[in-house]
Amino acid sequence: MAQHISDPNYILIGKVLGKLAYIYDQANTNQAAVTVTNTHLYQQVADQDVWELDGIFAGYTTNINTTINTNLMTLAKTMATSYLLSATVKAYFSVNPGVTIQTVTAALIAGMVADTKKLTTISSTGIANFLHQLNSALVTTAVEAADTGLDIQDSIYCVDAVVV
Repeated sequence: MAQHISDPNYILIGKVLGKLAYIYDQANTNQAAVTVTNTHLYQQVADQDVWELDGIFAGYTTNINTTINTNLMTLAKTMATSYLLSATVKAYFSVNPGVTIQTVTAALIAGMVADTKKLTTISSTGIANFLHQLNSALVTTAVEAADTGLDIQDSIYCVDAVVV
């Protein structure tokens, strides 16, 4: 029996995964911005010429950038996993998608194939890339297309704005 998901539920999934993918991408690609801000923080502390403050922050100097980015990326993946494995989302599928992130993401792609739905071609960012971060064995090529007129489109869902 083929896997199917209704159109409104593809939109819901796209909205949630799009935001989580955006958070993941920002944590991954904006590490340079976090590094600059971190440098400014330490310059700000140093400008105060208070040795006590230097001592307070000294232990964090090398860890803050990695911690912010790695933890935020992990959090986005954890949230996506919880979302996709929830009873609410699993109810969107016509056939039970299983209990692991691997089976649910594979069922999502199988549903997209059966329902002729498309998502933006994989790159180093976006929803397809994020799905691959959740399930490295996932094959999405059958449902990928250029980012125009698609069902789950990065330019619509993977943005820093509320999509209605």
